[in-house]
Amino acid sequence: MKKEEASPALPVGKIHLVRERRVTASVNEVTEYFVDAEDYKNVMIDEGTLEDALQELLNNDNADRISYDANISDIHDEHDCKVTQE
Repeated sequence: MKKEEASPALPVGKIHLVRERRVTASVNEVTEYFVDAEDYKNVMIDEGTLEDALQELLNNDNADRISYDANISDIHDEHDCKVTQE
C-alpha cells in the first residue's frame, strides 16, 4: 500500500495486515508521454531510433508522462519481507 493512500475502513471483526516486500520480478510496463513536436523533430535528427529519441527527451526533461501502468508477471526472488498490523 502506498503511504499516501488512505487505509480502507476496517470491517467489524477483521484485522488489517500489510505486507511490504522487496522482490526481483518480471514486470510489463507501459508509459505514455506527450512531447513537443519541435523537440521530437530535433532529437530524431540526432538519434535516429524512437527508443533513443525518447531516452534523449527524458534525459533533457522534455517529455511529460501522461500515464503509467505496470503489471508483475513473475516474482523471481523475495529479498525482504515485513508484515505489520495496522
